[in-house]
Amino acid sequence: FLGLSLEDNIIPALGWYMQTFDFTEEEAIKVLLKHPVILGYSIEKKVIPFLEYLMEEASLTKEEVAVVVKVFPQIIGLNKKSVSKKLDFIRNDIGIEIDDLVKFPHLCGYSLEKRIRPRYMYLKHLGKEFALPPSKVLPATDADFASRLGKSHEDYMEFCKSLR
Repeated sequence: FLGLSLEDNIIPALGWYMQTFDFTEEEAIKVLLKHPVILGYSIEKKVIPFLEYLMEEASLTKEEVAVVVKVFPQIIGLNKKSVSKKLDFIRNDIGIEIDDLVKFPHLCGYSLEKRIRPRYMYLKHLGKEFALPPSKVLPATDADFASRLGKSHEDYMEFCKSLR
């Protein structure tokens, strides 16, 4: 990232994000500051194919993809297969609509096996719903998550072991 040329890499990337997503210069800069690694991604080989994948796999419009990128630019660096599994679980098991995914794209940034599925299963085990926004159930540490539910960290960890 630090070895990138202002003229050859940074300005063209900034311009591409502005033109493609109709971002203002300030919005494009915020995206690049949130996840500067995307400056090193090949627009043709990495970014465009992944964004097309999001439009096809998640049935997102270009405008919705723009919102997702603006909120969670790290999504561009995620593995397609991993995102596909998460989208499948989020839609089919949890029942979260794609509209909610646009509002909370960070969902795709969490591990399916270590965070999303165990917490969903634990909530289901307790007879509770997977609440939106996901900040209620995902970003907290395991201990905080259990505590919010009135349970001990140990209880949650035992449950997680039973899932393996």
